[in-house]
Amino acid sequence: MPRRVSSFRNLGTLGLALFLACAVCCFGAADADAQARKVSEVEREVNSTISKSKLLVRDGKTEAGLSLLEELNKKYPGDVRVLQVYSQLLRREGRLEEAVPLYRRAMENSPEPGVLFQELEGIHRELRQDVEALELCLEYQERFGERGRWVSREIESLILTGRLGDTAVEKIEKALKSREKNSSLYRLRLSALYFAGRSDDALEAARKLDQDRKAQGAEVMAYAALLESKGELADVLPALDVALEMQPEVGLRLELLNRKAQTLRRLRNIDQALAVYDQIVAESPDGALSRKVLEDKAQILDKELKRKSEALEVYSELLTRVTPVKTAEDAKTANRLQLAMADCHLLLERPEKAGEIYQQMADDATDPGVRVEALFQVGEMLFYQGRSDEAEETYYRIVDEYRTSKWTNNALDRILVIGENGDYDGVPLSALAQSSYYRKLGKLERALALVSEAQDGFPDSEAVDNLLFEEASIYLGLGKPEQAHAVAKDLAERYPESTFAPRGLKIVADYYRKQAGGRALALEIYEDVLVRFPTSIETPEVRGRIDELNGRGPDSSSHFGSETHLRG
Repeated sequence: MPRRVSSFRNLGTLGLALFLACAVCCFGAADADAQARKVSEVEREVNSTISKSKLLVRDGKTEAGLSLLEELNKKYPGDVRVLQVYSQLLRREGRLEEAVPLYRRAMENSPEPGVLFQELEGIHRELRQDVEALELCLEYQERFGERGRWVSREIESLILTGRLGDTAVEKIEKALKSREKNSSLYRLRLSALYFAGRSDDALEAARKLDQDRKAQGAEVMAYAALLESKGELADVLPALDVALEMQPEVGLRLELLNRKAQTLRRLRNIDQALAVYDQIVAESPDGALSRKVLEDKAQILDKELKRKSEALEVYSELLTRVTPVKTAEDAKTANRLQLAMADCHLLLERPEKAGEIYQQMADDATDPGVRVEALFQVGEMLFYQGRSDEAEETYYRIVDEYRTSKWTNNALDRILVIGENGDYDGVPLSALAQSSYYRKLGKLERALALVSEAQDGFPDSEAVDNLLFEEASIYLGLGKPEQAHAVAKDLAERYPESTFAPRGLKIVADYYRKQAGGRALALEIYEDVLVRFPTSIETPEVRGRIDELNGRGPDSSSHFGSETHLRG
């Protein structure tokens, strides 16, 4: 019996415990529900107040909207959303100083404060608080790592202002004490040193960084690239030389040499650049970079230095690298090189040599467009040499074989010039051809002398109108529009039936139209063309020019090839 009592007692104790446990659960659940309701009410209040404040601001009642947010912030000082909306609105209203502490509190309470960091950093930049902006960027990296690209960009931007000076160096060096060896902050330190005016220290630091990372010049090259991107070319060369001293592997060494040559070229140290190009080719004669280097060298010799003979040698070497042609790209490259070589021969006053190259292209080129252009140039070389009959045959071949080519009109122009100017045993025609040739060479005074002598020697020649047009064109090339206008008016008065008469006036008007202060005179000459030659082929274009100069709409003129005569 006592055992049973004891058992009942134990059961009673257990029941009481269960009862108490249930009671606690029920009351706890009630508290949780109450807490949830409270949170929900706070959220509704926050949402409602934020919405009201935004409506007030939208309606122009900014102060009233800000007051609501200020009261809400006092009531719930740790609410991230309130802090964020309030600080952003203050920033938008230009009240930056007031926004700063709110951003700070929002960042401390937010689980994802990245955007807030960016916005606060922007405020510091607007307030010209560069030190605070830099410290904020470094703090972000310390907390979240260096994965945020915006941070590195902002740090670099702050450095490049030049306002931080040694402060940037000190802050970065302090931050580096807790960073890994591969931190991108090391490169930013180089930039900070340089823009603090410590270029020697920066270069030495780049050298040390390269050694520490066993980069064989890659880190110093990256530093040189930074300087180049900022236009600091004078300091790029020493950096490239240091990188070359770091015993880089072959590919990197060639790239460094190429960058050095390009930098020398931009600094106008052309002969030194050419010497580096030669070094690249000598070290890697069959490498892919050598071909590009040779092309650059040829362009420098040809276009910049006008050393045509030397350029020819380089073009010839390049041509051997793409012939015999194996691909369509090789064919394009070969044609481009041949055109450049022909142009060099022409400017070296070897039209016969240029003609040989053009003839080869006309025979061998796979592209019909290249063949017809080359064939036209064959005719031009013959024309320049005074071999007008052979030139005429070539032009007729173009007309017969390439009826739809743009070069056909050019060929027809030449045929007309040759056919209409054959009197006096072709002497005036020869003068025209020689004048065109010397214009091509840029020897305008020599060209002018030729046409003047031809006019004086053969005043009754059928070619005089053509010679006068040529004379006006040469004067424009010499920058003497008044003399050109006088010649064009003489042409219009003496040979009103000539197709060159309206052309002569028009090219003078075109010249003045492009000059500052010349529009009024251009308009006057265009109108003179319409009065004198209302039915000429130039009329539609001239009317368009007049409308343009009078402000009657955009240029609606069509180009009818009014200057196709004696191209070159």
